[in-house]
Amino acid sequence: MRRCCRVAFTWSVIVGGLWGLVHLAPELNLDAGRELALLILLGMVAEWLAVPFQRGQLSGGFAVILATFVVHGPAAAAWVGGLATLFGQGLVNRGQGMRTVLFNGAQYVLAALGGNYAYLLAGGATSGRTATGNLPALLAFTAAYMFVNHILVYLYTRPNKRYYPLVGWRDAFQWDLLTYVLATPIGLLMALVRDKVGLAGLSLLFLPVLATQFILRLYVELALTNRELAVLYEISRRLGRKHDPGQVVEIVLRETRRVIAYHTGIIYLWSDEERCYRPGAVLSPHARQIRELRFVPAEGFLGEVVQAREPYLIMDTRQDERVGKEPGFPQFLRSAMMVPLVVEEDVLGLFLVGERRPQAFDRKQLHTLTVIGSQATVAITNAVLYRRLENMAITDGLTGLYNHRYFYLRTQAEFQRAARQGDSFAVIFFDLDHFKDLNDQYGHLAGDAILAQLGEVIRNNLREGDVAARYGGEEFAVLLPSTGEHRAVYAAERIREAVRRHAFAWEGRTWPVQVSISAGVAVFPKDGTDLTTLLRAADRALYRAKEMGRDRVVTSGSGAES
Repeated sequence: MRRCCRVAFTWSVIVGGLWGLVHLAPELNLDAGRELALLILLGMVAEWLAVPFQRGQLSGGFAVILATFVVHGPAAAAWVGGLATLFGQGLVNRGQGMRTVLFNGAQYVLAALGGNYAYLLAGGATSGRTATGNLPALLAFTAAYMFVNHILVYLYTRPNKRYYPLVGWRDAFQWDLLTYVLATPIGLLMALVRDKVGLAGLSLLFLPVLATQFILRLYVELALTNRELAVLYEISRRLGRKHDPGQVVEIVLRETRRVIAYHTGIIYLWSDEERCYRPGAVLSPHARQIRELRFVPAEGFLGEVVQAREPYLIMDTRQDERVGKEPGFPQFLRSAMMVPLVVEEDVLGLFLVGERRPQAFDRKQLHTLTVIGSQATVAITNAVLYRRLENMAITDGLTGLYNHRYFYLRTQAEFQRAARQGDSFAVIFFDLDHFKDLNDQYGHLAGDAILAQLGEVIRNNLREGDVAARYGGEEFAVLLPSTGEHRAVYAAERIREAVRRHAFAWEGRTWPVQVSISAGVAVFPKDGTDLTTLLRAADRALYRAKEMGRDRVVTSGSGAES
């Protein structure tokens, strides 16, 4: 519906502009055709050198329109403005469709009509417009011309305002106002000296218009560059605070939209577990389907981009033979940019943004995305290293389980939670039976191999949320949140039986001796109302299990085998 309204508005303006030209045609002074042709040519040059930005363009061509209005009247101003735009933008097209070119020409015609209406309301003279007393009316013409022109462009671009992240409506208005402020004196000067300097002199007076546009181009480019740098700085600043890879990629996708408008954004990250690239973050209406996508290096188009390690720009997926029949994003995106996230010899992932319309991106935006991708690569690398260091600080290097310090902190936190909520939790201590004899007979390397495999067995037989740790030497501990005695004993027995069934191996062969463990169980608050008492109760239960012959589970309360 919104698209239909925009199309209807566009064609209404085009038809209105055409009607204006037809309506004003009888008022044209064809005897001045040579001069009008020169003015049209000057207007075309102004359009060729116009300063494009995301919400339109800045052109000093109003100086030509104003001079034409003062010398030849509203009909000539409308025809010169309309034809200069049609020929200028039609010959030097910046990726605009013909409908856009027609709209731009028509809106200049309507702006001239609106300006003439305001001029007459202000008491403007129909002849002798260069008189000093006529200046207020000419300023009214300028203000109305700018207002009509700006409003029509605003309504035309408003449905696509999300495509202009760096330029707001106020920016467009201020830059437009600056253009008219600079062009108006030049236009009045051209009209005043026209009789004295002739056509050649009129052309020379147009040079300040070109100089004005050059200054405007520098001003706009500097403003946009400063805004882009500010966003890039903000991205870098925010990424420096995050130490989680998932948060990093989410921030990158969100902040990128402040610089580059896109329909779908995906950051693929390498997964060691799956041995492929999978979406680490997605911003898209199709996010749920995209999260299921995977690819591997050198296979498929995305795999080739990763393998090449170079940014890639797709202007139109339907015209690019490499992606025409590729499953995934080419099925709903017409244009896309891809930046591999490269660090030294590795490719951490792939940054992809896409749009549903063709030719939505250019090389400058690809460069910007590459800069953001470089920042993301550094931040992801730092986050991964930080996580590894963090894990090293709380993880036992041999078994991969948590260490004693982390287990105590988690148990302390669970104790506070359970005491506050009136809940229960359990602690289980495990000890590898006859571990000293094993070390003495087969050596410490064999003992380490058994401990590492034992840690894996324990981890594989716990629920999500349970915490397993190597408590010290051959002793292990397990924290079971929100668990009573019956379920705790069941969990301990499950682990004990799993250890007995497990085929322990060392140096490529099965361990010749049966491996078993003993376990002691204590439950809060039944076996201790403070943490120290509870841990001592579990330790005493483990000691009794070993005294009773090992390879068994003993609870703190019973003092007997469960």
